[in-house]
Amino acid sequence: MNIESFSYFQQALNAMGWMLYPLGFCSLLMIALILERFIYFLLLPLIPDNKLSALLNRWKNNVGEQPAWLQKKPRGIALGIKLLNEYQGKTAVREQQLSCWLAKQHQTNTAHLKLLQLIGMVSPLLGLLGTILGMIVMFKGVAQHQGPVTPNILADGLWQAMYTTAFGLVIAVPAIVGAQLFYIWSNSYCQRIQHWLNEFHCQMMVKEHEEGVLEEGSSEKLKAAA
Repeated sequence: MNIESFSYFQQALNAMGWMLYPLGFCSLLMIALILERFIYFLLLPLIPDNKLSALLNRWKNNVGEQPAWLQKKPRGIALGIKLLNEYQGKTAVREQQLSCWLAKQHQTNTAHLKLLQLIGMVSPLLGLLGTILGMIVMFKGVAQHQGPVTPNILADGLWQAMYTTAFGLVIAVPAIVGAQLFYIWSNSYCQRIQHWLNEFHCQMMVKEHEEGVLEEGSSEKLKAAA
C-alpha cells in the first residue's frame, strides 16, 4: 500500500467519525462468524454413498458385524445409525428419537446464523444513520458559511457523509449472502442424512416385521402340534 492509498484510507476512516466503532465491531463479528461456520461445515463428516449403500446391503443380508469406519465416526450420519441400532424393536420410540436427533443436527448446523443475518440488517442502518448525521453537520456548516455556496463545498461534505453507508453495505452483503449459503449447506447436508437414515429405518422395520411373522408362524405350529 503506497502513501497516497494509505492517506486516502485514513481520510475515509476519519470521515466516518464515531460511527466507525459500531461498524468496525459489526465487521469483525461478521468475519469471525463466517470463518467459524465455514470451518465447522468443512469438518463435518461426509460418508460416501457407496459406503452407505454397502452398509445397507449388509443390513439386508443380516450381517451383524458393523464396519470399522462406522465405529470410528462419532458424528454425523454414523451417530444416527448408532441411534437406530440402540432402539431395535421399538419402532415408535426409534422414530421419535430419529426426528429429535435430526432437528438437533439442523439446529447445531445453523447456530449463530441468525446473528449473522442480524448484522446484515443492522449494518446498513448504522451506515445510513452515520450518513444522515454527517449531512446534518454538512448543512449546518453550509448555513454558517460566509459567502457564495459553490457545488464544490456541497460535494466535499456529501462524499464524506456517504462513507458510512458504503461501509455498512460492504458489511451487509457478505453477512446476508453467507448466512443464506450456510442455510442451504445445512439443509442439503441434513436432507442427505435424513434420506439415508430413512432407508436404514425402513430396512429395520422390514426386518422386524419378518421376524414377527416368523415368531407368529412358529407359535401357531406349536399350538397345532399341541
